[in-house]
Amino acid sequence: MSSTELKSKTQSTWNKMVHAPFKKVVAFDLLCMAMGMPIGAGILAALLYGAKPLEEPIQMAMKVLGG
Repeated sequence: MSSTELKSKTQSTWNKMVHAPFKKVVAFDLLCMAMGMPIGAGILAALLYGAKPLEEPIQMAMKVLGG
């Protein structure tokens, strides 16, 4: 048996067939898109408007504490 035949008979983790119903695949895709859109919108808003979420609360806390 040559090394080429041996390599073709062994199956790596990346060379396996996955069997899933089409409806489950579509449902998983929709779930990922539904979670990704708000995350992407938040990142885009932060980049466009220069959001600094901790700046104001820290300044308010410093005023209250007398700093």
